[in-house]
Amino acid sequence: SIADRATLIFNKIMKSQGKQTGLAEMMSQSVSKWVVCPVAVTASLGELDNHLGVEDAAFQDFKKEAYAKWTGYEAKVPGEVCVTPDFLPQAFRETQVCEISELLADHVEKYTTGQGTPANFICPIKPPLPFEGQLAVLAAKKGMCYLRMTDPQAARYHWKYQGKFPARLQHERMPNEPRPEYELIKLMNVPSGKNAGSEDLVASFGRFCSLDEYL
Repeated sequence: SIADRATLIFNKIMKSQGKQTGLAEMMSQSVSKWVVCPVAVTASLGELDNHLGVEDAAFQDFKKEAYAKWTGYEAKVPGEVCVTPDFLPQAFRETQVCEISELLADHVEKYTTGQGTPANFICPIKPPLPFEGQLAVLAAKKGMCYLRMTDPQAARYHWKYQGKFPARLQHERMPNEPRPEYELIKLMNVPSGKNAGSEDLVASFGRFCSLDEYL
């Protein structure tokens, strides 16, 4: 029967560990796309395809993690790897950047408001770590200070933290370039676990002068 032949072929493919690993490598690198339905008969399929792109970046990472048993793939922990960029001003010549999230505009398609105007926001392609987990990763880096925007500076440059209000716009589409006027800090204490009451978990850090003042 067809079912028996399919089973025989599958068993041959998976017979050896080497072939199993090869198949897992191939599947983990495969391209995935979301299927959108229903689609209006008047819609331009070419334009729709351009909006959707060639794959879902987040889903591809999840696939790699799913096949990790056979491929040995290890997902990067956000903020674990820091690199020296080549696009920062001279004042930051010895600075490193630790990527904790990747935010994209118009992903996986363009979004508009109720009036049809483009929605001015960006989204992380993968859910971020809880703040206490992310701070723990950064605090583990010995001998490293971080650049911090103070509350008055955040107000001046129109950066609003909306983490306590999930229904509000979280990430506006605007640049956040490092500035020498921002202060340097050292993470001192990072909370672990969840609090039993309604109070917020609190992290502590030591404050230094701004990079402008330090230089």
